[in-house]
Amino acid sequence: MPGLSDSNARAVVRETGKLVSVLTGIFGIDRLQLAEDVVQESLVKAMQTWPYYGVPKNPAAWLTQTAKHLALAAHLRKALQLADLKSEQSLLSQRLAAVELQVSGSCAGR
Repeated sequence: MPGLSDSNARAVVRETGKLVSVLTGIFGIDRLQLAEDVVQESLVKAMQTWPYYGVPKNPAAWLTQTAKHLALAAHLRKALQLADLKSEQSLLSQRLAAVELQVSGSCAGR
């Protein structure tokens, strides 16, 4: 990783496995893929950020916080998408009920 000595880079790589484990403990085993993804994304952010702002005093803690924030953001995005789908489903159900009412009303008039 840019800006890290070889020993620090090895330490960060070792920490990634621990970080996946910690995040899986927080978010559940069913979100293992999310944990792996956000750890990788936090490493990318580190490579983009650290050359400009310097390596933090505790790189593992920085990666942990970044990965947690990324996981929470992903969870929030998914929750918002689900809320949008439920809202859309409710609207469609209302429209369907109105159409069914119209159809049954026009059939009753025959």
